[in-house]
Amino acid sequence: MHEQTTRQLPTVAQATSGGFLDRWLDVVWVRLPGVLRRAGSLPALAANDGAGLAAVPLLGALLPPIAFFLGLLCGAVRFGTTWSFSESLGVLALFGLVAFFGGAGPGMWLWAGYALGDFFLYRRPDIYLADWNPIEAFIRTRGAWLLLYVLLALEVIVFPLTASALRRVTPLPFARPSRAAALAEGGLYAVIGAVLTYCWAQAVPILQRPIFTWRNDTPTTVAMSPLQQHWQWVVLAVVVGALGRTAFETLTWQNAAVRDRARRFAAIIAGADRQKITWTSVPLPARLVAGAIFTTILLAGMLPGWGDGLLLLLLLVVVYLSRQFLSNLVPGWYNILNRVPLVLRLLVAAILSRILTPLILTPLWPGSSNTGLWKLLGPLLDPLRAGDNFRPILLTTLVGLIIATLLTPPPPQPRAAAVVSPAPTFPGAEVRQ
Repeated sequence: MHEQTTRQLPTVAQATSGGFLDRWLDVVWVRLPGVLRRAGSLPALAANDGAGLAAVPLLGALLPPIAFFLGLLCGAVRFGTTWSFSESLGVLALFGLVAFFGGAGPGMWLWAGYALGDFFLYRRPDIYLADWNPIEAFIRTRGAWLLLYVLLALEVIVFPLTASALRRVTPLPFARPSRAAALAEGGLYAVIGAVLTYCWAQAVPILQRPIFTWRNDTPTTVAMSPLQQHWQWVVLAVVVGALGRTAFETLTWQNAAVRDRARRFAAIIAGADRQKITWTSVPLPARLVAGAIFTTILLAGMLPGWGDGLLLLLLLVVVYLSRQFLSNLVPGWYNILNRVPLVLRLLVAAILSRILTPLILTPLWPGSSNTGLWKLLGPLLDPLRAGDNFRPILLTTLVGLIIATLLTPPPPQPRAAAVVSPAPTFPGAEVRQ
């Protein structure tokens, strides 16, 4: 009798991991990413990144909604910030800690909460009051806010997802999965996250300028200087979050429930690929042009005017199309580079960009040498030497993008098989042996 009663009573772990909690975990880590698959593979993979948190069911169930309400609160109340999240190192450090500990999934929940709170609930000072054209004011202000949300998405969604992907595709001297592999991948995750966050911290003060310049305002010091001067605190928070995730995954890498959800998510992705319900069905040239437009908008903070934007857009379209054309024309180039780990290729691209940057900026700096060859090129270089724009920095950014593009070519597109017409036949024809 005692044994029968013991068998019928669930354990505490079964009671907490079953029922509503288990269904909620499926919604957060399997069904929602599956729905986002219709928008492309990256949104689905981002929403699923961090699914290992469900090894502790309460943590996996609570962190995403907590991240959402945290973002909503920071977006609506702002905690001392007026124009941009860059005004508060504390908010940025908290965002980085949550995103790199939880992964891109909780980072996506945090970002959605912040964007909703900032866009709909927070009232900025002097908005629309001095603008006689409300439609133009709407585009210049709220349009610039969208750019701000893209910059935040890079830190809390794209970078954790990128670091996770790079650590998993980098060859290791350990078998996968294993505790040793989890530790090694965690070290890569922390280093890659720190490097990406440092670059982001240096770029955000410039790239967010449209929230001021599109309204004919001047960027404030409090929105520009904290990240530029004290970026190390945000990087430290990212490293702490990454190491925390590493320790968690090292202790729970054998969890059966997490592996089961991973298999079901992989099945959803495979089914979506077979049904072709992703935007990749859009013709490749259209996707490349859309990517060039997105990149141009992202770099709008460096653009002095519309003419520079159109020129940059044209150059990016040429670069992106040439990248795919190079892979199709010289598939051996892709095959050779594909043997080198992606993280090493990106490191080489960063080093080359760092070496070329001073070589490019020196002749373009205001007051630079104007003798010899530079004197002949003066009419071309003078617009870049004006000193009142970011054209030299934009040029170095474009050079770095070209280097990274050349070292990370996409796979060649499969060629359509040639259709061979059957040989004509006629009565009495014979096959000679």
